[in-house]
Amino acid sequence: MVIPCHHEPFVGEIARLLLERARAEGVVIDVVIVGAGDFSDLPAHPGVRLLRTEHPRWPGPKRNRGLSMSRAPYVLFLDGDCLPGPGFFASLLATQRDGPAIAGGAVDSPWGDFWSTAYNLICLREYLSGLPASFRRTLPSFCLFGPREAFSAVGGFDESWTVGEDLDLTARLGATGSILRFEPAIRVLHRPAGRSFTRILRNGWAHGGTSMRARAQYPEAFGAPRISRNPVALALGAPLVAVYYAFRTWLQHPDYRGLFPAALPAMLVFRLAWCYGAAWNRLRPAQVFHPVANRGAS
Repeated sequence: MVIPCHHEPFVGEIARLLLERARAEGVVIDVVIVGAGDFSDLPAHPGVRLLRTEHPRWPGPKRNRGLSMSRAPYVLFLDGDCLPGPGFFASLLATQRDGPAIAGGAVDSPWGDFWSTAYNLICLREYLSGLPASFRRTLPSFCLFGPREAFSAVGGFDESWTVGEDLDLTARLGATGSILRFEPAIRVLHRPAGRSFTRILRNGWAHGGTSMRARAQYPEAFGAPRISRNPVALALGAPLVAVYYAFRTWLQHPDYRGLFPAALPAMLVFRLAWCYGAAWNRLRPAQVFHPVANRGAS
């Protein structure tokens, strides 16, 4: 498995928990951590390898470095702020019983941290635990599992994408015949660090612009009507889109409804920023949207 890292405070805890769960479930794993940070708390174990990056790199290139070092038949890409849940490896391997597939995991939230939980609800609403298993046209890379050969066959992550590289990768995987599934049995506790109202706003702008780049490049993977890629329609319709997604989120995630009174302003602002970022991308398609959390990435 490959963990891209940029000074994440939980990477040592994640590595230890992965080893513990693998031992309990009778699975042999190889953990490759790629990036920069304080790694003094990494467990001294032959199954854990560290590759420090010499120059600043975004998550996609880090994952590619880890993929090139892997010789296992299956590869898991796991973000450095995601802790594996119970039965983790059994759930991963179950996705391959009916044949090769690309599986994406589900997010559990740290309920004691308002902004981290609000971030998960707002930015990862389509991948929260509690949703049913389903086929998808794209998947995120915070917890992405599948045959190593499938990832290698499409050339891994396109390193020209500084954010949204998972949209690009999984759209290409789907185009080559890979089955993409969201599997809520694969659960990770997502604890993003440093989240705030401002950070969520900036994420909305960056995610909207990058998502529109993916939609324009892979229209068949998204199936969105052409009007949804019109910059004028995006800008003028942004308030309606924001309200629609807030209501849809309220319907889909009853466990989070107690968070809505406090999180609703950030939810609406995120979607407004998403629409305006998407519209800006249509006007300036060469615009590069950098990850908010990884500025100055190493």
